Amino acid sequence: MLQEVTADKGLPQNMEAERSVLGAILLDPASLTFAVPILREEDFFPDTHRRIYRAMLDLFQRSSEIDVLTVKEELDRVGAVEKVGGAAYLSALLDAVPDVANVETYARIVKEKSTLRRLIQAGQRMVREGISQEKTAEQLLGDSTGEIFGIADDSVREVFTPIGKIVKHNLELIEDARNRQGMLSGLATGFTELDRLTSGLQTTDLILLAARPAVGKTSLALNVAQHVSVREARSVGFFSLEMSKEQIGFRVLCSEADVDAKKVRDGYASKEAIGRLVLAQTKIAGASFFIDDAPGLSVPIMRAKAQRLKREKGLDLIVVDYLQLMAGHGRFDNRVQEVSQISRGLKLLAKELAVPILALSQLSRQPEARKGDQRKPQLSDLRESGCLTADTRILRTDGSQTTMGELHETGERDISVWTLNDSMQLVPGRMTHVFASGVKPVFALLLASGRRVTASANHPFLTARGWRPLEDLAVGEPLAVAPRSPQGATRRARPRLSSGKGQAVGIRLDHPRRQAEPGVARGFAVAFASAFAGAVMGVLSDAEVLAASPDVLWDPIVRIERRGEEPVFDATVPGTHNFVAEGVVAHNSLEQDADVVIFLYREELYERDTERKGIADVLVAKQRNGPTGEFPLVFLADHMTFANYAGPAVVQDQPF
Repeated sequence: MLQEVTADKGLPQNMEAERSVLGAILLDPASLTFAVPILREEDFFPDTHRRIYRAMLDLFQRSSEIDVLTVKEELDRVGAVEKVGGAAYLSALLDAVPDVANVETYARIVKEKSTLRRLIQAGQRMVREGISQEKTAEQLLGDSTGEIFGIADDSVREVFTPIGKIVKHNLELIEDARNRQGMLSGLATGFTELDRLTSGLQTTDLILLAARPAVGKTSLALNVAQHVSVREARSVGFFSLEMSKEQIGFRVLCSEADVDAKKVRDGYASKEAIGRLVLAQTKIAGASFFIDDAPGLSVPIMRAKAQRLKREKGLDLIVVDYLQLMAGHGRFDNRVQEVSQISRGLKLLAKELAVPILALSQLSRQPEARKGDQRKPQLSDLRESGCLTADTRILRTDGSQTTMGELHETGERDISVWTLNDSMQLVPGRMTHVFASGVKPVFALLLASGRRVTASANHPFLTARGWRPLEDLAVGEPLAVAPRSPQGATRRARPRLSSGKGQAVGIRLDHPRRQAEPGVARGFAVAFASAFAGAVMGVLSDAEVLAASPDVLWDPIVRIERRGEEPVFDATVPGTHNFVAEGVVAHNSLEQDADVVIFLYREELYERDTERKGIADVLVAKQRNGPTGEFPLVFLADHMTFANYAGPAVVQDQPF
């Protein structure tokens, strides 16, 4: 086995370095802490080494000892011990290590060869797809750019930064803030209350501006971009996927001139209006306001264009109108995956370019189904988002369980939960917070194993076809479930507190185990996983890992029940964007990547006789580093623009 020959031996590789890494870990398990920040399972060349490294990671995750015997047992558990050459090959690795102390150097050699292989494979795919001409040049460029950038991001891993260096920078920022004496730390938007709440648009922030159609998202975004470029003399890149650059220019011109846009468009502009337009054009002409209206925009293409703009003209703000019209790069089973990739890509781009990104987003129809003030948007109204009921049990990494309702009630943050990574492994993750999403119609999914989870129609679950919203699921379809979830385990409930009083009004109760439906075998999920593996392998991208993974089983739906309307909740899990709920792998909210979420609402669109005509409510529903709140703006429909409201001051919901 030490002389293993592979069919791809022409690709860059260093088998000696790979064996040295694995051997060093067997000799000194502490060496794994040097390898993990550098290497992933896929970085090893032969499948033999990938399986061994995977077994080591699984043992490390469970805090088990790592040696020849335990690694052999772990490989035997997943039926792979003979595929790696048995104990003989593992023992031979011990003699392949020149010096255990150099494990980090060996790991970097392995990473270097892996990066070269990925670049070669990406280039080969580009050649094949270019020759086949099945994709347009724009699509191929987007996919290829995204793949290359992905390789670059993976090959350059961040290392720990000493706290001394960080706090020194913090002090510099604090001194800057002191010198400003109340001035904004970010880009001014031109809207007094918004700037007061946010201290301006902050560098590296992803800001979602969401509303239903025709409420004024584009107008508000243009007002902000106009203020930043014309008043603040900063550079703005505006990516318009809905309107042409001529339409954008017309709106900005009429807004700057403060004239009736409809009259101008219809040819009824007065001489005074024409004069104002000419003056406005002169003022705008020198602004660093750059518009791109190319269709089918993806994050990699935007990244390339934004980098060039920043290099040549400078760049202080990016605006995207709007998120749901963007295209993902690569193949997706559904829109949930695609939009999740886009929002994550935008956040990474904001961080990389050190600029705020203002991304417009379309809300679902759910606000229209509510009445009165309940129509005001909520975080759950973001498209591709869904919600779970209060009694949904969440599995913590320490083995205990809690519910969505309890987490929201206590306000607990940064909860350690189980989440599924890209290699289909259950790993510890961080649920930053749980938030209420109002009252919605919900449906209960009953699975063959007895698991039951209740969610809104648009909440996504992991199936063999990828992430699918509940409304698209059918009886017989299998869902990804976590066998580690202690189904039927006893859970100690927290005492319930009455609202505002502080006294306990409930007692701790042991929740009994849930029983599977009659006729359903206790081990059905395990048996089904084996039977279904063939179908899964043809659908998911990493089928071999998936089929072999002891962390994921497949449990079919046996019944879907309508449960009426209930209060529902959602959660944020950065990075993996999923968590284990009632033993089932569930997706989290679209707002996960956003640092700030702003909603726009106009009552006059729903209530004709309202006294608040021409008034728009701006709701800062989420702000990672500041308070939330709402405030009014004046909407001038004829001018397609917003203005500051001279009435009462901002209403803050949650101090920070």
